[in-house]
Amino acid sequence: AATLSDGVAASSGALRTTLLMARITFLEAARRKILWIATLAGIVFLAFFWTALHFVLKNATRQANTVSLREGIVMMTMMVLYAGSMMTSLMAVLTSCDTLSGEIASGTIHAIATKPVERWCLVLGKWVGFVGMLSLYVLLIEGGTIGLSWLQSGYLAHHALNVLGLVLLQAMVLLGVTMAAGTCF
Repeated sequence: AATLSDGVAASSGALRTTLLMARITFLEAARRKILWIATLAGIVFLAFFWTALHFVLKNATRQANTVSLREGIVMMTMMVLYAGSMMTSLMAVLTSCDTLSGEIASGTIHAIATKPVERWCLVLGKWVGFVGMLSLYVLLIEGGTIGLSWLQSGYLAHHALNVLGLVLLQAMVLLGVTMAAGTCF
Protein backbone atom coordinates (compact mmCIF):
# COMPACT_ATOMS: atom_id res chain seq x y z
CA ALA A 1 0.00 0.00 0.00
CA ALA A 2 1.23 3.49 -0.88
CA THR A 3 1.97 5.77 2.01
CA LEU A 4 2.04 9.55 2.32
CA SER A 5 5.85 9.55 2.22
CA ASP A 6 5.76 7.76 -1.15
CA GLY A 7 3.56 10.55 -2.57
CA VAL A 8 5.87 13.26 -1.21
CA ALA A 9 8.91 11.49 -2.63
CA ALA A 10 7.22 11.12 -6.02
CA SER A 11 6.22 14.79 -6.09
CA SER A 12 9.73 15.95 -5.14
CA GLY A 13 11.12 13.71 -7.88
CA ALA A 14 8.72 15.27 -10.37
CA LEU A 15 9.74 18.76 -9.23
CA ARG A 16 13.41 17.86 -9.56
CA THR A 17 12.81 16.48 -13.06
CA THR A 18 10.85 19.57 -14.08
CA LEU A 19 13.56 21.93 -12.82
CA LEU A 20 16.27 19.83 -14.47
CA MET A 21 14.41 19.98 -17.80
CA ALA A 22 14.03 23.75 -17.39
CA ARG A 23 17.78 24.09 -16.86
CA ILE A 24 18.59 21.81 -19.80
CA THR A 25 16.21 23.77 -22.04
CA PHE A 26 17.82 27.08 -21.09
CA LEU A 27 21.34 25.69 -21.62
CA GLU A 28 20.32 24.13 -24.93
CA ALA A 29 19.00 27.48 -26.17
CA ALA A 30 22.33 29.06 -25.18
CA ARG A 31 24.27 26.28 -26.88
CA ARG A 32 22.28 26.58 -30.10
CA LYS A 33 23.06 30.31 -30.00
CA ILE A 34 19.35 31.22 -30.08
CA LEU A 35 19.72 33.09 -26.84
CA TRP A 36 22.80 35.01 -27.99
CA ILE A 37 21.38 35.96 -31.38
CA ALA A 38 18.14 37.18 -29.79
CA THR A 39 20.11 39.15 -27.19
CA LEU A 40 22.26 40.75 -29.87
CA ALA A 41 19.16 41.62 -31.92
CA GLY A 42 17.59 43.14 -28.82
CA ILE A 43 20.65 45.25 -28.08
CA VAL A 44 20.74 46.50 -31.69
CA PHE A 45 17.01 47.27 -31.45
CA LEU A 46 17.57 49.28 -28.26
CA ALA A 47 20.55 51.07 -29.83
CA PHE A 48 18.36 52.20 -32.74
CA PHE A 49 15.70 53.40 -30.32
CA TRP A 50 18.25 55.29 -28.21
CA THR A 51 19.76 56.91 -31.32
CA ALA A 52 16.36 57.92 -32.71
CA LEU A 53 15.19 59.29 -29.37
CA HIS A 54 18.45 61.19 -28.95
CA PHE A 55 18.08 62.95 -32.31
CA VAL A 56 14.39 63.64 -31.77
CA LEU A 57 15.19 65.33 -28.48
CA LYS A 58 18.17 67.18 -29.89
CA ASN A 59 16.31 68.60 -32.89
CA ALA A 60 12.82 69.00 -31.46
CA THR A 61 13.73 71.11 -28.44
CA ARG A 62 14.49 74.05 -30.71
CA GLN A 63 11.34 73.77 -32.84
CA ALA A 64 8.52 72.29 -30.76
CA ASN A 65 6.66 73.32 -27.65
CA THR A 66 6.74 71.15 -24.54
CA VAL A 67 3.37 69.48 -25.14
CA SER A 68 4.08 68.36 -28.70
CA LEU A 69 7.55 67.19 -27.71
CA ARG A 70 6.08 65.13 -24.87
CA GLU A 71 3.45 63.65 -27.21
CA GLY A 72 6.18 62.70 -29.68
CA ILE A 73 8.23 60.98 -26.99
CA VAL A 74 5.19 59.11 -25.68
CA MET A 75 4.17 58.02 -29.19
CA MET A 76 7.69 56.92 -30.06
CA THR A 77 8.04 54.94 -26.83
CA MET A 78 4.68 53.23 -27.36
CA MET A 79 5.58 52.26 -30.92
CA VAL A 80 8.86 50.77 -29.76
CA LEU A 81 7.05 48.88 -26.97
CA TYR A 82 4.66 47.42 -29.56
CA ALA A 83 7.56 46.42 -31.81
CA GLY A 84 9.31 44.86 -28.81
CA SER A 85 6.14 42.95 -27.99
CA MET A 86 6.12 41.56 -31.53
CA MET A 87 9.79 40.57 -31.23
CA THR A 88 9.07 38.81 -27.94
CA SER A 89 6.12 36.96 -29.48
CA LEU A 90 8.25 35.84 -32.40
CA MET A 91 10.95 34.71 -29.99
CA ALA A 92 8.40 32.65 -28.04
CA VAL A 93 7.06 30.93 -31.13
CA LEU A 94 10.29 30.39 -33.05
CA THR A 95 12.33 29.03 -30.16
CA SER A 96 9.74 26.50 -29.08
CA CYS A 97 7.94 25.42 -32.25
CA ASP A 98 9.78 22.17 -32.73
CA THR A 99 11.33 21.66 -29.32
CA LEU A 100 9.53 18.45 -28.35
CA SER A 101 8.54 17.03 -31.72
CA GLY A 102 12.05 17.62 -33.07
CA GLU A 103 13.64 15.88 -30.08
CA ILE A 104 11.23 12.96 -30.38
CA ALA A 105 11.81 12.64 -34.14
CA SER A 106 15.61 12.80 -33.83
CA GLY A 107 15.73 10.54 -30.78
CA THR A 108 17.55 13.04 -28.56
CA ILE A 109 14.71 12.91 -26.05
CA HIS A 110 15.90 9.40 -25.14
CA ALA A 111 19.29 10.79 -24.14
CA ILE A 112 17.66 13.53 -22.07
CA ALA A 113 15.15 11.29 -20.34
CA THR A 114 17.18 8.19 -19.53
CA LYS A 115 15.07 7.27 -16.53
CA PRO A 116 11.36 6.60 -16.69
CA VAL A 117 9.98 10.12 -16.45
CA GLU A 118 6.43 11.25 -16.84
CA ARG A 119 5.81 13.16 -20.03
CA TRP A 120 4.18 16.09 -18.23
CA CYS A 121 7.44 16.67 -16.32
CA LEU A 122 9.35 16.95 -19.58
CA VAL A 123 6.80 19.30 -21.15
CA LEU A 124 6.43 21.45 -18.04
CA GLY A 125 10.21 21.60 -17.59
CA LYS A 126 10.71 22.75 -21.18
CA TRP A 127 7.94 25.32 -20.74
CA VAL A 128 9.49 26.65 -17.50
CA GLY A 129 12.91 26.87 -19.19
CA PHE A 130 11.51 28.86 -22.08
CA VAL A 131 9.53 31.10 -19.69
CA GLY A 132 12.78 31.89 -17.87
CA MET A 133 14.44 32.76 -21.15
CA LEU A 134 11.48 34.89 -22.26
CA SER A 135 11.41 36.68 -18.90
CA LEU A 136 14.98 37.81 -19.43
CA TYR A 137 14.16 38.82 -22.99
CA VAL A 138 11.15 40.89 -21.88
CA LEU A 139 13.32 42.61 -19.27
CA LEU A 140 15.93 43.36 -21.93
CA ILE A 141 13.61 44.61 -24.69
CA GLU A 142 10.62 46.12 -22.91
CA GLY A 143 12.47 47.07 -19.73
CA GLY A 144 15.29 48.54 -21.81
CA THR A 145 12.82 50.58 -23.84
CA ILE A 146 11.16 51.96 -20.72
CA GLY A 147 14.51 52.62 -19.08
CA LEU A 148 16.04 54.35 -22.11
CA SER A 149 12.95 56.51 -22.53
CA TRP A 150 13.16 57.56 -18.91
CA LEU A 151 16.91 58.19 -18.99
CA GLN A 152 16.81 60.20 -22.24
CA SER A 153 13.63 62.21 -21.78
CA GLY A 154 12.43 61.78 -18.23
CA TYR A 155 9.27 60.05 -19.50
CA LEU A 156 8.27 56.96 -17.54
CA ALA A 157 5.50 54.93 -19.15
CA HIS A 158 2.39 54.69 -17.00
CA HIS A 159 2.00 51.27 -15.39
CA ALA A 160 5.46 50.18 -16.58
CA LEU A 161 5.42 47.01 -14.46
CA ASN A 162 2.01 46.09 -15.84
CA VAL A 163 3.41 46.50 -19.35
CA LEU A 164 6.23 44.10 -18.57
CA GLY A 165 3.85 41.59 -16.99
CA LEU A 166 1.36 41.67 -19.85
CA VAL A 167 4.03 41.26 -22.52
CA LEU A 168 5.42 38.30 -20.59
CA LEU A 169 1.91 36.85 -20.21
CA GLN A 170 1.35 37.21 -23.95
CA ALA A 171 4.63 35.40 -24.66
CA MET A 172 3.76 32.66 -22.15
CA VAL A 173 0.39 32.04 -23.81
CA LEU A 174 1.98 31.88 -27.26
CA LEU A 175 4.66 29.59 -25.88
CA GLY A 176 2.04 27.25 -24.41
CA VAL A 177 -0.03 27.15 -27.60
CA THR A 178 3.07 26.56 -29.73
CA MET A 179 4.35 23.77 -27.51
CA ALA A 180 0.91 22.15 -27.35
CA ALA A 181 0.60 22.27 -31.13
CA GLY A 182 4.16 20.98 -31.57
CA THR A 183 3.44 18.08 -29.22
CA CYS A 184 0.12 17.11 -30.76
CA PHE A 185 0.97 17.35 -34.45
